[in-house]
Amino acid sequence: MEFNEAIQIVCSTLAATGTVVSADDYDGIIVKKLVASNTLDDERTTNQTHIAITGSQMDIFPYLRSEGYLTGNEDVPEEDLKKYFVGKIPVDLYSSNIEYLSGGEETGIVFQNGKRRTNTSIVRSKRREQADQIQVSLLSFDGPDFVTFRQLLHIGTYMVILKKKNALLYDFFGVIPNRAIDGDGDLQSINNQLFIRPTNTAVDIAELTTIHENDDVNTTIAVGGCNKIFYGAPGCGKSRYVSDMLANANVSNDNIVRVTFHPEYSNVDFLGQILPTVESDQEGNDIVKYTFNPGSFSIALLKAYNSTSMVYLIIEEINRGNAAAIFGDMFQLLDRVRDVSSAKYSASEYPINNPNMQKYLIERVQSQEIRDQLQNGIYIPSNLTIFATMNSSDQNVFTLDTAFKRRWNFEQISNDITRDTEHSYKGMFIPGTDITWETFLTKINDKILDYKIHTQTNEDKRLGKYFVTQDCLTAEGKNIADVQDEAMAFAYKVLEYLWNDVCKIGREDWFDTEKYRTLEELISAFIAPKNGSTPLSVFQNISF
Repeated sequence: MEFNEAIQIVCSTLAATGTVVSADDYDGIIVKKLVASNTLDDERTTNQTHIAITGSQMDIFPYLRSEGYLTGNEDVPEEDLKKYFVGKIPVDLYSSNIEYLSGGEETGIVFQNGKRRTNTSIVRSKRREQADQIQVSLLSFDGPDFVTFRQLLHIGTYMVILKKKNALLYDFFGVIPNRAIDGDGDLQSINNQLFIRPTNTAVDIAELTTIHENDDVNTTIAVGGCNKIFYGAPGCGKSRYVSDMLANANVSNDNIVRVTFHPEYSNVDFLGQILPTVESDQEGNDIVKYTFNPGSFSIALLKAYNSTSMVYLIIEEINRGNAAAIFGDMFQLLDRVRDVSSAKYSASEYPINNPNMQKYLIERVQSQEIRDQLQNGIYIPSNLTIFATMNSSDQNVFTLDTAFKRRWNFEQISNDITRDTEHSYKGMFIPGTDITWETFLTKINDKILDYKIHTQTNEDKRLGKYFVTQDCLTAEGKNIADVQDEAMAFAYKVLEYLWNDVCKIGREDWFDTEKYRTLEELISAFIAPKNGSTPLSVFQNISF
């Protein structure tokens, strides 16, 4: 099928939904019927939120073929890099199409002359398992209006991308099957294909920069900030998941503040406190002055107040400290405005007064408008996201109370090592055996889940898929005598955890407690098996 035939199908279909566009305005077309993992629906089968544009379809974004553009450094070959955050592309949404998708319900998108300019983010990926691809719409880094548009695209809906002729501008539409013309047979015929005219679209960094200079997309403070806790079994990769998510989106380190909660961490550590400092006066004499020493929360707030981009406060091990006490009255700021039509969308609903923090921030915030707002109290702006990690096993020091938890969204990190295609060492071996880490982990975790029936052990006592590191395993199956260092590292990490945490009560279900009365005896049997035994012979009732 040629471009002219495809564009006529698209224009006719859109006209049937109430949106009229001209075929002469475009030189690129992509139509994609969305599956569950491409949508933001609750029914999606994975945590994936992007829509991949692969192979020749990448040509609808011509600058992705520009050699060296993505690296910005001639000394770094493009093929050596795994992922690039290319940036934001301008997207026009049409009021008629949004009304059609929403069924006439209010969405909060404000249109001018029937259109709304927003943006989506693009990540280019080069993975071992895949051909070159880019990912369109990495949620949390798009314009809020584009996120709203994505929320209207449910499973089975067609997403239509039309590239403006000779310009790096794009129109996005949604078409619901059986609500346009006679079913969706015509769109299905061009699904997941690229149709493009020969283009003279200029591709250079200067033009890509100036595209946005007069758009409110760049001058508007980012919105969509949220409070989210990533939780799971110990070692399942929570911190890694968050770090990779930000790295893949090319979030600057300047926009990331990290802190780890622990039992001795306090409210003044988190917010800041007045401390004495020694300074020199005009005559060179030492004098003591009392100044506000900011904590991680104050530092993150200041970064967000002075930026239009999203800033991220990362709290590791949020329930290793008394989170409610650490936040203190600031936990009230976690209540955010959820009305997308509000000018305060995703900012704190209620401000909190803290004179010392307010004075510190007002002296350093660049915007007079924000300084004026701070006179009335501290607030979390729309461009501050708080991510936290939490080991949800019952060995934690503190629990989170209901009032605190309800102000957070939660996401459980998968511990399924078999489906983790990027796990780099799941095929390595338990020292002195021919059993892989993947097999061992699966068997042990199945045992823990079965064991739960008898002892009520929490399911998060399972071993995380990254519970051990590569130095605890071997690349090949070797005799135990030749891998004593790896065996010792593995035993003291895994056997110690199983012995002291998982089966502290009822060890006889796991080990021969008449033979192994102590952890020391158990480890000795693992690293130096006798009488034809293997290291894993220390387990009973588990067949590897």
